[in-house]
Amino acid sequence: MLFDKQKPKTGMHVLNRIFYCLVILILVVTTILYTPPTAVNGVFKAPKDSSFRKRSFPIANHTEVFCKSSHLGCFDVPLLESPLSVEYNFMTVSWCVAFCQSNNCSFAAIRRGKKCLCSKQFTEVAVPKTVDLWTGCDFICGGDKTTRCGGESKADVFLIKGECVQAPFSDSYITQKSQGCFQLPGNHDLVEYRRVVSTSDCIVACERERHPISVYRKPDVCFCGNMSESFNLTHKALNCENHLNVEVFKTTVEDLRCGNIGFLPPQQFPKTALVSYPGSGNTWTRFMLEKATGFYTGSIYGDMVLLNKGFLGEMLVNSDRTDLTKDHFFHAKTGILNMCKSAVAVVRNPYHAFISHFNLIHSTTANPHIGLAPPDVFAKAFTIKKIQKLLDHWTLVPQKVIESGKPFLIIYYEDLVADPISTIKQIIEFVPNSALRPHNLNERLACLSQDLQGSAKRDARKIANPYQPEVKVMIDNAISYLRLMLRKAGVKKELPKYDNDPQFNTFTNG
Repeated sequence: MLFDKQKPKTGMHVLNRIFYCLVILILVVTTILYTPPTAVNGVFKAPKDSSFRKRSFPIANHTEVFCKSSHLGCFDVPLLESPLSVEYNFMTVSWCVAFCQSNNCSFAAIRRGKKCLCSKQFTEVAVPKTVDLWTGCDFICGGDKTTRCGGESKADVFLIKGECVQAPFSDSYITQKSQGCFQLPGNHDLVEYRRVVSTSDCIVACERERHPISVYRKPDVCFCGNMSESFNLTHKALNCENHLNVEVFKTTVEDLRCGNIGFLPPQQFPKTALVSYPGSGNTWTRFMLEKATGFYTGSIYGDMVLLNKGFLGEMLVNSDRTDLTKDHFFHAKTGILNMCKSAVAVVRNPYHAFISHFNLIHSTTANPHIGLAPPDVFAKAFTIKKIQKLLDHWTLVPQKVIESGKPFLIIYYEDLVADPISTIKQIIEFVPNSALRPHNLNERLACLSQDLQGSAKRDARKIANPYQPEVKVMIDNAISYLRLMLRKAGVKKELPKYDNDPQFNTFTNG
């Protein structure tokens, strides 16, 4: 026969062809679905999606981006979702935070493993609540199988705490993130990565693996991890010239050992007032106390600006679910002392506290707690009449605390600056509420030592001395009056010599 008969196709042949067709179909669909950001003129374009309101965020081509954020917990999503949202099948926390930050938002939220929501207001991405802040979000992130990204009707909410940075990192950024040189003890618990060619590569490696610190030893050894009892500030060295010494860098990654902040259980606790003249570091003290204790502090004000900076205790005014309640005794109202069993009063040099207070009042920024007033405001405002009112208020705070007859602790702001960890620990040991002394307090304090700034501490700026000679006499007399008052009340630590301040000729308004 000229031609052999064609063999009939068996069932196995048909199945094989179907299998190959399915493989090709899956590859095509995956390619379509996986549309990672693509660079156009140095700007990444986000995946095409009808839910985008703004479609790009600035990250240079062939680079990675890292953003500093803080995980606030798992919250119900409002019925009216934030108008700025996107769905991305390969969603990660970093991707969502970077997208929201590029759109000038303060909060990023992720639900269903792939949907990113952005807003400047906390209440646009989360329904405020005081229980189960860390349960209910069980969807895995589409682009990171080790991280959870919300639930069906809940979202993991993140506070965006700063600018995003691109890798490879610049020399100036690396210098800024350096924590100094350290001796690396043999019993450290850091993770080691070898064969890195630069400091930037070491920091990037630790960012990718989600470690709060990066440790580099020349020429090619990199460690990642946390500060701990086995490796901490006590191991600091004078320089890195010794080839065994290492240089430590802070990454953008949140150290969760002092995260997971929540509200007190619904029961009665002996409460403590946290009082001060405004501009004396009350909000900064609250930030450090929250990180150290694991519980939100309270306030009598319900300050929405602070709520949108992550102080969730502001949404509960005079609540039993918070402790260490903030009050400035405006208009001589001291009712908080009647509701509390004890009080902590933060006292600051009045020369500096008045300037800080006026920064708050006259700042034109969205967050007056860290804003700066125009320099010419102070000289015009600090008249004899005005200074007398300020001094009356400044001395009133500790005076009313002493007169309340309740246990009290006087804290000097200058001690908070010089030794924040010991001072915060002193406050925690003083308060009667034992719930504020967690079993891992020392570990939380070690974690806090790596992130002391927070979002409510104003950067310092030198200004000319705004106080006239006659005004200085008034302030010095008030300082002497308060010093005598504290002595009579049995306060062991003497009021600092504010009246002999060496910075009299140059003042910082932080």
